[in-house]
Order: sequence, then structure tokens, then C-alpha cells
Amino acid sequence: MKHAAMLLMLSSSALFASDTGVAPVQAPVPTAVVAPVAPAAYTLTLKAQAVSTGDEILLSEVVDFPKSEKATPAWVQLPVSRAAGAGQLRVLYHQDILNALRRGAVNETIEIVGATDCRVTALSQVVAASDIDAAVLEAVRKFYSNDADLEVTAEVLSQQALTPIRPGTLEIAIDIPETGLRPTTQSLRVRVSQNGRRVAEAAASVRVRVTGTISVASDRLPGGTVLADTDIKSIRRELSANDLTLRADGNDVVGLRVKQALSAGQIIHRKLLAAPLVIKRGDAVAIIVRRGGVELHSSGEARADAALNESVRVFISDSNADVIGRASGPREVALDEPHSRGSK
Repeated sequence: MKHAAMLLMLSSSALFASDTGVAPVQAPVPTAVVAPVAPAAYTLTLKAQAVSTGDEILLSEVVDFPKSEKATPAWVQLPVSRAAGAGQLRVLYHQDILNALRRGAVNETIEIVGATDCRVTALSQVVAASDIDAAVLEAVRKFYSNDADLEVTAEVLSQQALTPIRPGTLEIAIDIPETGLRPTTQSLRVRVSQNGRRVAEAAASVRVRVTGTISVASDRLPGGTVLADTDIKSIRRELSANDLTLRADGNDVVGLRVKQALSAGQIIHRKLLAAPLVIKRGDAVAIIVRRGGVELHSSGEARADAALNESVRVFISDSNADVIGRASGPREVALDEPHSRGSK
């Protein structure tokens, strides 16, 4: 109704003016004034496809910059997004580019043209099986390098396939088990790193064979025999894990006692050897008692066998008691500290 009234008033005025002979005044027609749009400082062309080489997708990888006399801006290396996994795809849109520019505090006027979206593939590389083989064999070689007597061969029987990783320099390391690289078939953990960061793991099966020198009994040796040069001979053969762990050098075992009978040709393992006895059960022994600066001497009877510095129980007839002393020499027992006593 209000608009109708306004129209009506405009009509009456026009009629009145006509009656007076004065031409009616036309109201001015409003015109729209458009503010000029500032030209874009940079026009970026979004690529339809691109590849990323690192952990982040950079702006320079997904857009083309105009060829101009202006220097390329520093924000050309702004990260736009995290890259997809090696060999995988990530899609970026115009808004992703604008968001990256906003995060980078870019104050330029930017126009984005080109493709609607950019499909970015993360580059990848595959760790060559030959590189893993070489790392495993080198680990075996280093493990045995301190023993010049040993001849070692190794063969990689199988390995797990590694997932693709990003391009770059690789460092391949082999985890050595606590038990070592024994002469047997075993599984080893393979670690692949880039720039100090672990990027992949796999397992490799390797067979290790070791040949070395071992000492064997030259003839049958009764238990308790104190080894002489003539009781030992050296042979070379392939070694088992147990042989490698317990093998004894012939020069080091002369003078030691075999704890059990050995047959001719039997390997002389360290676990079969002990220090020679200096006291045997039933021996009459000299007993030396030391208390501070005082030294007393007595005699007794050994209740057990003992090697040098081993504990041994002896019976002292003067006191009718057993005491525990230390075998300090052939048929000699030292009581350096108070020892437990017991009546016979």
C-alpha cells in the first residue's frame, strides 16, 4: 500500500505540473559504480598431474609459475600437504593451494588457473635384493674377522620383500643376535634407514658354514689325565655351533686335567677340562692358619679333591673337627679367615 501511495503522489504531481504549463521534471536514473579490481601479482597454473620426492608436497611441484622478469618468490617452496606413501596418490585442489599460501603468510594477490585438481604421486624406490644380500654377507664377514684361523662361507637363502620407500640414500644394517652368527641356518633382522630414520624392516634367512682348527685326543685318555703335548693333536674340519663355542687351543690346554675319559679323536672341549688337582681325597695335608700377623701350622686329612685355590674340607685330628680351607698348593691348605667348624 505504501508503494501504491508513492506512485499515486508521483502521478498527481505530474498532472498538476501539466496544468500549470510547466514540463514535468524527470527523476535521475541511478547508475552502478564498479571499483576497479587490482590485477593479480601472480597467476599460478595448477598442474593436472605431478610427482613429489620428499615427505611433503611443495608448491613448486604442483603449480607452474608465469615466465616474467620478476624474481621467483621465496614462497615457491612452501609445503602444501604431506606426501602420500611411497608410490601412492594424493589429490590437491585450488583451496589446498590457497590454504598453504595463507599459512605461509603470503600477502600477494594470487590467481589460480589451470586444472581443477592435481593428482600427486609420491616417487618410490625398491630396495634391491642384491643390496640386502651384500649387507648380510658383510655382517657375517665382520663377525668372524677377528679369528684368522676360521674360514667362513655364508649364503642368503631367502628374504622378505620390502615395501617401496621414498627415493634417497639408503643405509642397510643387520641386527646380530645375542648368540652371534653361529654356524647354522638362522633368521636375521634387516633394517633400512634414510637420514638416520628407520623406514623399513625385513627378515633374511642365512646359512653360515665355518671351518677351523680344533684339538682332539691323540689316544684314549682316562679321566683325571693331566694333558701333555703328546695327548693332543690338531685337525681342521667344519665346526658346529657347539664346536665353535667350546673349542680349545692345544697350546692353552696343556697342563689341564680332563674331567672324564676321552676316546681317541674326541674333540677336547673346554667344558671337559679343569685345573689339575693339587689335593686328592685322603691326602695328608699341611694346614697353615693365618690370623693377622700370626701364622700357625698344623696337619690334617683332605676330605675331597681340590684344584689350586678351590675350597676343600679337611679334618684336623688335634681339634677333632672339620674345617673348610683353600687349596694353596700341593697338599697344602690355607685358613686365611675364620671358617666353619663341625665336630667329627
